[in-house]
Amino acid sequence: MKLRSSLFKATLIGLGLLAGITTNAANAQTDWPSRSVIVIVPWAAGGGTDPLARLIFDDMSKRLGQPFVLDFRPGAAGTIGANTAAKSDPDGYTMLFTSGAPAVNANFMPNVAYDPKTDIVAVAQVTDSPTFLTANVNTPFSTFQELIDYAKANPGKVNAAFSGVGGNSHLAVTTVQYMTGVEFNVVPYTGSGAQQADLMSGVVDIGFGFAAGFMPGVNGGKLKYIAAMSDKRDPLMPDVPATDESSYKGVYRGNWFMALAPKGTPREIIDKMNAELRVSVAKPEIAKKINELGYTVTIGSPEDAANLIKADVENMKKLVDAGVFKLE
Repeated sequence: MKLRSSLFKATLIGLGLLAGITTNAANAQTDWPSRSVIVIVPWAAGGGTDPLARLIFDDMSKRLGQPFVLDFRPGAAGTIGANTAAKSDPDGYTMLFTSGAPAVNANFMPNVAYDPKTDIVAVAQVTDSPTFLTANVNTPFSTFQELIDYAKANPGKVNAAFSGVGGNSHLAVTTVQYMTGVEFNVVPYTGSGAQQADLMSGVVDIGFGFAAGFMPGVNGGKLKYIAAMSDKRDPLMPDVPATDESSYKGVYRGNWFMALAPKGTPREIIDKMNAELRVSVAKPEIAKKINELGYTVTIGSPEDAANLIKADVENMKKLVDAGVFKLE
């Protein structure tokens, strides 16, 4: 009996120790963050992602008492920074904050050093916005319908600019041509600054991008908004018609920003990241500033974000399979 009693006590002690270990492991995850978090931004400091990332992660730093340090890693349509994030330890202390290219376009790019389908996982979509089509103020069209009608009557004579091969504006101009059958004279730029300058001076006729990026040119009388590439008007830009208000339906292209993490990051930490992002962007003062940058706050579950990536990949595949979009 004494032997059985001792074995029973030892078993209870062992179970208690195991429970303690399990509890400690869980606490280590749910206590996130207990030290600084590196947030890789795969674009240049000072670019369009910079102010949005600073706004959100500065708030998280203040609230959570740990630094969220922005690490800008530009190059190769965002894939250099994304690769760094993908190869980082999946311990919750490296995040990726980006627009779609590293998660979507990379599926069709040769020689990418990570697998965008498996090596990074979605945490939360943070913002959304349609791509805006803008024109030099002196062009002979002011609506999407007028642009397409003019381009069909004058094939190859509308100079359409985009910045960054494989980027969102490249996809936007390709989508318009594919969905409407027009033929633009497509002019690629390496950066948005040079594109904007040539658009305002009339070197090129139309450009694609965020509404806020074109606003100085519009306010200065150099540019005009033609359309939001969406089924409905952007609530932040209600005076700009959607492409669906023309006879051409389904000519859509969105812009979103999302937080992601390396594959293998524990689900408890993914959920905590998601929850803390929700808290920051729900603050009225933060949401207001996000709106002023030209974005609508849109945040859901990690599964919602993963489904958005999947849908964008499927849409891009149609363009690639049709031979109208190539990433060399």
